[in-house]
Amino acid sequence: MQSENLRAGTRQRGYWEAVLNWGLYLGAALALVVIIQVGIVGTLRAGVWVGLAQWFALFVMAYRGMIAYQKASGGIRVGYWKNFGLGMLISALGAVVYACVFWIMIVYVHPQYYTDMRNVMDEVMLKKVSTLEEEQGELVYSMYKEVVSPLLIAFSMMIGMVINSIFSNLVAALWGKQSYRLRQSIQDNQRDEEEN
Repeated sequence: MQSENLRAGTRQRGYWEAVLNWGLYLGAALALVVIIQVGIVGTLRAGVWVGLAQWFALFVMAYRGMIAYQKASGGIRVGYWKNFGLGMLISALGAVVYACVFWIMIVYVHPQYYTDMRNVMDEVMLKKVSTLEEEQGELVYSMYKEVVSPLLIAFSMMIGMVINSIFSNLVAALWGKQSYRLRQSIQDNQRDEEEN
């Protein structure tokens, strides 16, 4: 009984260690992307590489976190949905780090980036309100001007990153489950060879 409780505690600790470690690794990778995007490239048209780098980081870090949890749990089989949940927590922590770094970059390091973003958003909003009646359009536009801020943009980037991570975590959880089977078959083969 006590050894079962000890194993359960070890698995629980391994779960949260995987979330913390790999979530921070993901946050560092996403922070690097945003530093390059905002600080070095400095334009809104950074290209496809930003999205690809983010998706790659989301997938790899979630997958590595799943493997780390399986190893910390003594090689137990982890179900698909538990892997998916682990990946989502890793992604959420990484997204918080990403949003904080993004906010720092657009407020303190490169405020022109925020100004450029705001100009593009203003143009889009003006086109949308031009279809409304004049009084209603002015009201909507003034509300938009009051609400949009660097903090709101960083928060929306965080939410977008978590939403983007859903697909990558669905795939990573499948890979995590399959790689467990592959590792188990390799370990079984090695055991068989050692016995012979």
